[in-house]
Amino acid sequence: MAKYDWQKLKIEYITGEWNSLAEFASANGVNATILYRRARAEKWQDEKVQRQSKKSTRIVQKTIEKQIESESEINTKHYELWVQILTKATALAKEADSGGQLKTLAEVIEKAQKGQRLARGMDKEVFKPSGDVRPINLIFKDTKREHDNSD
Repeated sequence: MAKYDWQKLKIEYITGEWNSLAEFASANGVNATILYRRARAEKWQDEKVQRQSKKSTRIVQKTIEKQIESESEINTKHYELWVQILTKATALAKEADSGGQLKTLAEVIEKAQKGQRLARGMDKEVFKPSGDVRPINLIFKDTKREHDNSD
């Protein structure tokens, strides 16, 4: 009877991607009956299932962490871009004929951000304008009033 390095075989089976003990026995030249008895006695299958479960849980956790990091970076970039645009829009709002340009700029930015968030699954609902007033809209409204009063 051949001697087997059972510890090595056990580790290889538990950590490997074997579909069955029969496939493992055949691939490693091990007598299937002896392998079945040993694996059953030492509960190899239970250990394999536990390891796979832990592995799956860690994969999901790491994936979620990467998604959170990615979405956080996108939000940070959007915020930084918004601040830059708001600064430029404030300057643009001071020009008498910029009302239409400012409104167009605000709409383009808002649509681009919303489209990117939807494409990445960060917003689950289709965009529905809310009643809140954004800073860019305040600038536009103030500019329009100034423009209307200048006539």
